[in-house]
Amino acid sequence: MRNLGQLDLARIKKDREGWMVEVGEVKSSEIGQEMMERFQKNRIRSAQNFLSGIFGTRAKLISLVKSETEL
Repeated sequence: MRNLGQLDLARIKKDREGWMVEVGEVKSSEIGQEMMERFQKNRIRSAQNFLSGIFGTRAKLISLVKSETEL
């Protein structure tokens, strides 16, 4: 079993160093962000590493949290 987590967003982009897989986790609050840190991060990282291995690229995790002004 690979123990992969569900990803909210994933994309492949090119920068100065070459191709990279970017994985984005979307949270609607700071509390959601804390919960991801505690419970989801390992599964998300496993999925990120799996995609990075398939495409042979670097990978980066981006956390997107909705700010209080956007509520």
